[in-house]
Amino acid sequence: MCRRELDKSESEIRKNGSIIGEYKQICSQLSERLEKQQTANKGELEKIRVSPHHHIKQSPQSHDRYDRPLY
Repeated sequence: MCRRELDKSESEIRKNGSIIGEYKQICSQLSERLEKQQTANKGELEKIRVSPHHHIKQSPQSHDRYDRPLY
């Protein structure tokens, strides 16, 4: 009886260890993907900031709103 419980406990420990290992691997892969995406996004953002052809269009109504006095 004790041997069966011991075998069951050892099996659960191996199963849990396997699950934890897979979880760590998935987290590591996701961290790598996130870092790559952040690096790519930073590069794109720098290109946009530096680009002389990048202009933000503003509608005439929104521009007029800032020219009027607030009172």
